[in-house]
Amino acid sequence: MIIDKIAVILVAIILTIYLAVIYIKKQVAENLLILSLLSFSMGVYIPFTIYRTEIPIYIHIPVLIFGLLIPFIFVLLQYNNIIVSSKILYRNAKKLYNKGKYEVAIKELVKLIDTNKKKSEYYYLLGKCYEGLNEYSYARDSFATAVEINKEDYMSYYELGKVLDATDKRESAVIMFDKALKLCPEMYEAYEALGICLTNQQKYNEAIKVYKDAIKHYDSSYEIYYNLAVLETKMQKYDDAKADFKKVIELNPDLYVAHYNLANIEYLKGDYDSAIEAYKKVITTTNYSDKAYYKIAMIYAIKKEYEKAMTVIEYLIELNPEYIDIISEEFIFSSMRDKINNFLFTRAKTLLKEKEETNLMSDTYSNSVLENNKSKNKEKKNKKPNILNSKLL
Repeated sequence: MIIDKIAVILVAIILTIYLAVIYIKKQVAENLLILSLLSFSMGVYIPFTIYRTEIPIYIHIPVLIFGLLIPFIFVLLQYNNIIVSSKILYRNAKKLYNKGKYEVAIKELVKLIDTNKKKSEYYYLLGKCYEGLNEYSYARDSFATAVEINKEDYMSYYELGKVLDATDKRESAVIMFDKALKLCPEMYEAYEALGICLTNQQKYNEAIKVYKDAIKHYDSSYEIYYNLAVLETKMQKYDDAKADFKKVIELNPDLYVAHYNLANIEYLKGDYDSAIEAYKKVITTTNYSDKAYYKIAMIYAIKKEYEKAMTVIEYLIELNPEYIDIISEEFIFSSMRDKINNFLFTRAKTLLKEKEETNLMSDTYSNSVLENNKSKNKEKKNKKPNILNSKLL
């Protein structure tokens, strides 16, 4: 009967719309197969309906089973959230995590873990969600479970190390970072995290070794060279530090902190002319100009070039008067203390005179305005009222 065929087509259309919407919202890959079966079902029924032809039983039964019954079962299961593939749930959880919806993502992952085979990637993502919520104890447990399931999961070892480091369990963190690097010797983040972790424990030689190992894989990373040079400076390995700071500048010429630190090394080594040239490269910067001028003044004082030192000091104080106290307390300037005091005395007199002149000008202006206002008020009092206007009013 034609009514039966129309009913089948309508049901197929409803099922198609529902499964298509679910596919768009949740990216349920399995629905593509079901949609294909539904399309085949409608493709069979529509021509038979248009031409009012009877459908043979050997076509009718398979079409109803594969074209309607199976899609209907899938719709029913998906509607009640009874069955959704693990890939779909995992994909949804990742999307929620990327959007910063950590709590909702956690619910999806817990559902996934409870209803499917436990996998390390599920616990890894769960740990990242807890980490995003700053719930470090749950994050630690999740990453620990991930590496227990999969001993080759270097990302979970790395994240577990980060959590342990953040909770001041740095010795355990070092072990986790080491494991991550053994599994993935080219993992930049693990080198950096391990180096910082060892530095925070004041294990400078070990940290230096880590950064040198990292350079074998990342010889164009100025950050690693910079961290290495800072540690070498701490360990008074000035020649190595100098070479590494030069490498940093070669890789990133605009990193002015490297120029300043290189100048400091030249200063510490006693190579004063090279230090002055290095400090001059940062005197135009916002963050290091004051410090650079101060160090240049110190170098000139050490070299007993007092006139040059005094010129730099005068400019520095005009640039930043806060250095008056610092310069006054610096022993290196003791040989030129009289010159500094004379300059400061003269400067103070000049500033006082300028202040007095400014106040005088301000008082003169105020008096002038006051006299002008008095004169206007007097004119108003002496002025006769306009009788014609008052009558009109």
